[in-house]
Amino acid sequence: MSNSKVIALATLRCSQCPMKSEGICCGLSKPEIDEISRLGRYRNLNAGSQIIHQDNASEFFAVIVSGRVKLIREGPDGRQQIVGFLSESDCLGDLFQDVSHQSAECITGVVLCCFPRKPFEAFLKNHPELEHRLFLRAMKQLDETREWLFALGQQKAAERVASFLLWLCRDHGISLPDGRKPEYNSIVNCPFSRQDIADFLGLTIETVSRSFSKLRMDGLIKLHPDKRIQILDFDALDRLAETAA
Repeated sequence: MSNSKVIALATLRCSQCPMKSEGICCGLSKPEIDEISRLGRYRNLNAGSQIIHQDNASEFFAVIVSGRVKLIREGPDGRQQIVGFLSESDCLGDLFQDVSHQSAECITGVVLCCFPRKPFEAFLKNHPELEHRLFLRAMKQLDETREWLFALGQQKAAERVASFLLWLCRDHGISLPDGRKPEYNSIVNCPFSRQDIADFLGLTIETVSRSFSKLRMDGLIKLHPDKRIQILDFDALDRLAETAA
């Protein structure tokens, strides 16, 4: 295939990308899109696939086009902690780092737009506005990490689970005009296993299950069999999550 055809196909892929209006590429000019499209390649992975291995060479940077990913840190003794969940338009990979600091695993089927790290870093140096956008995303992620550090350090089990459910609502973009409260009787998808939630919140799977059951019996949520959760009383859930604040 000629080089011009390769460029045309890459540009077509970018023009049809569902993340073009909210991913890192939004705001780039047509020539910049053409340039970055030549670097990117789509990669399809199944649920349970390992994307990145902790302490391995950092070889690529990616944007999640669809699906859910969990980030995992492993200690010297083999114990693991989930340190984050990623979804559509989130970025994956360690830029300007030779080694990956955490592992990444697919929770669902995942589509990635992958860029080789070194060429992408060179692209960033020539496009400071994109580098700045990635910096702002990193700062936002750092703020969210600090919020979870507070939850893990100060909140009891039920409060952590309530905070997790509120985060799930925000992640789904379910909110009233004030930008804070999800709509009553809103239903959110929860693709995470009880074990994943436990590993993220620093709890046992039994404690997570008991907390979900208590929230259900207290009338705050309704659990559906297809991994959907219905929020029945947001105010009570919000009060519970803020108990330790």
